[in-house]
This record gives sequence, C-alpha cells and structure tokens, in this order.
Amino acid sequence: MVRTYYAEKSKGQPTFLDFHDPYEGYFKCIIWQEDRQTGEPIRDKFIEAFPPNPETYFLNRKVGVKGRIDVYKGSPEIVLLDPSQIWIVE
Repeated sequence: MVRTYYAEKSKGQPTFLDFHDPYEGYFKCIIWQEDRQTGEPIRDKFIEAFPPNPETYFLNRKVGVKGRIDVYKGSPEIVLLDPSQIWIVE
C-alpha cells in the first residue's frame, strides 16, 4: 500500500487504499465509514469491522485483497465490505 486517505468530510467518509502513486487511473480499495470500528460495544461485538484507522494500519504494508473488481470513472476498485477481504502479507 503506497498511499491511504480517510475522506472524513466526504459523503460516506470513505477510506481509500491506493496501490500506486499517483493514484488516479490505478487500482484502489475503498472502506466505507459504516464498515470501520465504531467503539460502540454492541456493534463491534456482533458485526466484524475493520481495524481502527485502516488508513494508517495498512499504509506501507504488503497486503492481499479479494473481492469483485468494479470500474468507477475509469479506475479499477474493490469496495471492501468485510475485514476478511484484506490481509497483511509478511
């Protein structure tokens, strides 16, 4: 992962995980705010969520991802809905 960005002021508060710099036109993964950990005990206990601050957790790490690749505005992307879709490759 070479670049990450948490767009907290954008609709849906997406976290972008970019595999190329510059990122425009290249593959990326997206984690929506609703799929991040919230700190709410009931939600986080029963609904698996991504680790806190995925924008820093995955940055500069080699990761594997799986999921359906869609094309949005000419760029390939996977929307990560579940933490099992991304893992650290050591």
